[in-house]
Amino acid sequence: MPEQLTLMSNAFEERYSSRYEELNPEQKKAVDLIEGPVLVLAGPGTGKTELLAMRIANILRQTQLSASNILCLTFTEAAVTEMRSRLSEIIGPDANRVAVFTFHAFCQNVISEHSERFAQLGSDAELISELEQVSMLRGIIDTLPHGDPYKPVSNPYLHVKNFLSTVSDLKREQITPDVLVAGIEMESKFSALHGESLQTFIGTHASSLKRQHFEDLRSELSGSDFAEYPISVEIVKILTQLLELDVEEKIWKKHRAPAKATIRKLYEKHVSPTALAKQRSLLQVYNGYESGLRQSNRYDYNDMINFVIERFRSDSELLMIYQERYQYILVDEYQDTNTAQNETVALLASFFERPNVFAVGDDDQSVFRFQGASLENVIYFDRQFPGAEVIPLIRNYRSQQTILDAAHALIARNSNRAVNYFGGSIEKTLIAANADRTPAPLLLQTYASELEELHGVADAIEKRIAGGAQAEDIAVIVRKNRHADEIASVLAQRGIPYRLDKGESVLNNPFIQRFIGLLTLLADPSRDELLFQTLAWEPFAAGARDLVALQRYCRHNRTGLWDVISSDQLSEVQLADPDGIRTVTERINNWSRISLEMPALEAMDTILQDSGGIITTLLGKDNSLHTMLRIYRLRSELVTLSEKSDSTYMLEDFIRDLQLYDEYNIELSEKTIRASDDAVEITTAHSSKGHQYDHVFIIKAVKKRLGQRDRFQPHEHSAWCCTNAGTPGYTRRGTPSLFCRSYASPAFDYDQSL
Repeated sequence: MPEQLTLMSNAFEERYSSRYEELNPEQKKAVDLIEGPVLVLAGPGTGKTELLAMRIANILRQTQLSASNILCLTFTEAAVTEMRSRLSEIIGPDANRVAVFTFHAFCQNVISEHSERFAQLGSDAELISELEQVSMLRGIIDTLPHGDPYKPVSNPYLHVKNFLSTVSDLKREQITPDVLVAGIEMESKFSALHGESLQTFIGTHASSLKRQHFEDLRSELSGSDFAEYPISVEIVKILTQLLELDVEEKIWKKHRAPAKATIRKLYEKHVSPTALAKQRSLLQVYNGYESGLRQSNRYDYNDMINFVIERFRSDSELLMIYQERYQYILVDEYQDTNTAQNETVALLASFFERPNVFAVGDDDQSVFRFQGASLENVIYFDRQFPGAEVIPLIRNYRSQQTILDAAHALIARNSNRAVNYFGGSIEKTLIAANADRTPAPLLLQTYASELEELHGVADAIEKRIAGGAQAEDIAVIVRKNRHADEIASVLAQRGIPYRLDKGESVLNNPFIQRFIGLLTLLADPSRDELLFQTLAWEPFAAGARDLVALQRYCRHNRTGLWDVISSDQLSEVQLADPDGIRTVTERINNWSRISLEMPALEAMDTILQDSGGIITTLLGKDNSLHTMLRIYRLRSELVTLSEKSDSTYMLEDFIRDLQLYDEYNIELSEKTIRASDDAVEITTAHSSKGHQYDHVFIIKAVKKRLGQRDRFQPHEHSAWCCTNAGTPGYTRRGTPSLFCRSYASPAFDYDQSL
């Protein structure tokens, strides 16, 4: 046994030494510094996954700790899998003992290991679904009074998604209803004290504002009890900047209007009567949501972290258990950590004066937080762990210098960057490590319409595959999931294999949409338009001429389709197959009756199992397996909804919930099944982070899609593409996006000829 351990140790040391020699000096420094707090600012493609794995390996080499005493926190399950795989290559079987978790999985593990300490979670508590959240918020909105700013008469549920997003943000930043109450009270007091002065100021025309007006307002705010209040500080800053402008009076006067406009926006957003009314409305919704969770024995995704934080704060014994267990903490994608996640790390590290906390991130690569918050994380780490070593990684192993320079030209416009915070003591401009790679420009192309753009991209992909490129080496990056579905549809039409990173939308599948139309018709037989669509659907195969004849007869006689085909009037219509129409109608009537008598699940199964019907038609199609999987996914969702229902879940309930899925863009997806892995990857900008491809197409890259607020004319559509091989990208007719304009023109081959 000792000999076997020695052999394993020698093999580990050989693997480690071999990989260590391949690291650059900055990476080696980060791997070697295993004691104390360290912040690594790792630009894209700088090898952070290898760095994390090698550092964990070095900790095991240099200490007597077990692999289970190391905690590595990241954001996605994919990152967890990749980290374990990389660790396995270096340290072998011990990789499975390293505690690699997402933040939520770590907190879920704490709760499951000590469930008796989390009384707020009953034994049968369940994670709330997005559909349940939407339904709960709609119910809360129903309780808001008439005239509430978040309950417009024309569309009372307009702000459901905004409420859902805002409540989630509040929880992530640890703003409880009590904290929100305190904030509203402070802003109300500020408004009571200074609201009248601010209203008078912003109500005065800019041309009538004198220096004294600005002086008086600054004096009032800076001398009040609210001098340190954020909005007061911000307004005083604006006033001071204007008053201290060292310019001629004529030029100074031109700056009055912009300064006043900025102050107006701050006032209207935070402390105006309308703003305060909106905040009180939000508080009512937040309280109602939290109450609804408790009453239904549900918790949401953010609660898992907050429950653990609350328990760590109040239960020193529990906190000590995990502080003793995890003596080394590593955090990946640190730029995206929110307040709750930062607090989790801080509590775990609070036992030691100089804890062994190692964070890897890049404020220029925020995915889950906005840019300013990403810089806040850097500042937080620097202040939470004084004397922390800061190591920038700037050698990029993924892209050519042309791409790196273009990206830098864009991100350099942002003032909220770590390089500015550290006062020039660090450098983050990326350098291509593969200097021998032949530079190629970023290529741009314009299209006159969105449809033309989609087919143009598909054309380019076809040409590359025909030229020898592997489909799996091609990626199309989009911003929104619906854009992924659009390009997927075009690729499917051309027989180009593709893989949707998010999975394919079940509800956007044409066959599923027709099937849901049938179910909707059964729940509401008065829908003539659905009856017409059902008769035209392939499983029922009514002839096109018969359908046209029925439609003309109904229009001419001003009668409904149901009325015609369910009565003697049908004989008056010149039909080629009236018996076929009657047979279909009888089946639909029978299913409609069943749907009123049976629970939704039984009704769906009965319809699907009807011989000679839907499944028989489906099995005759080339893509039958894919569609069958989507039907199964739809049925699985019905099973879940039925099990969660307090009463018998009927078909009309299912249709109502499916309408909510559609209205609020709730995803119901199924992984793409392909005969081969050689498929074009369609992914969102968020999900593409950390991946690399030879050919990358970025579509719909105009400011309306990926940038700020520039307006553009209808039908101006674009995409741009940057790849390490200089693959053509695409941009819309007219002015290129901010990215394109940020970089010197020689970097681009910009085609505006289409």
